[in-house]
Amino acid sequence: MTGETVEWIINYLGQHEDYYIFYKNTVCPDESFFQTLVMMSPYADKKTDYLTYLHFSEGANSPDILRASDFPQAKESGCLVMRKVDMDVDDFFVSR
Repeated sequence: MTGETVEWIINYLGQHEDYYIFYKNTVCPDESFFQTLVMMSPYADKKTDYLTYLHFSEGANSPDILRASDFPQAKESGCLVMRKVDMDVDDFFVSR
């Protein structure tokens, strides 16, 4: 986030306690608290490229669990982080 976006969020939260109250009782607030604020802000159109590699199957609501076969494409993407890895599904990434 840019400094301008952070300032907007701080100001917004200072004026809208109801936003905190809503998220206090929400399941998985970490997955939408800041994301929603950014998209509500006047800076929503200033998003940049993502540095997290993830893959969604068509119609899926959450990212696929990555496997060893996904590694070449993830590596080529230039992303710094991969999401979603589960060593109980494929332990390939544990030693990488």
